[in-house]
Amino acid sequence: MINNICLCRKCSLSKYQPPLFDNTSEADIIIVGLSAKKKRFLTEIPLDGTTRSGNLINAMELIANKYNYKIYRTNLVKCAPLDEKDHLRYPTPYEMDSCFANFLIEQTTLRPRIVILLGNMVQNQFEKKMSFHIDNSHNCNFPYVVVDNCYYVASYHPSYVMRSKIRTEAYLQNFEEFLKKILMEN
Repeated sequence: MINNICLCRKCSLSKYQPPLFDNTSEADIIIVGLSAKKKRFLTEIPLDGTTRSGNLINAMELIANKYNYKIYRTNLVKCAPLDEKDHLRYPTPYEMDSCFANFLIEQTTLRPRIVILLGNMVQNQFEKKMSFHIDNSHNCNFPYVVVDNCYYVASYHPSYVMRSKIRTEAYLQNFEEFLKKILMEN
């Protein structure tokens, strides 16, 4: 899986940094962020605990482990999108479109039961590429759609969640309730 993605040259981002990967070989849950960060050390993975987002994902992983779910962390855009000053920027629509096939490789290899989409940009890209819609107009926690026995779940971006300790606690409690619900449905 990693070899195929490392060879990707659909956009120019790989010239700045090779793709960032999780080394997990099994997953019940894939958590998808928007784009890779600048890699500082060899063993770094997407959404790791060196970032605020990663801290929330670590807490989610502890909850998932209670229910014997394994988590795989990834980004929609695998390589760091850098500007001319070597600063991170948002990926372009072309870069997101170009890298979507790499996510499909990960998903096909890992065969998760749940894919959690962090933030509106990730959710919108998945809805466009996979022709589904997640209705979160009812303001429910972790709204989802099921496609081919896989739950695609809309989630707030961790930067929004972590602005408040109360919001973070509620988010993690709602995540646990969501996992319990999925277990009961299956």
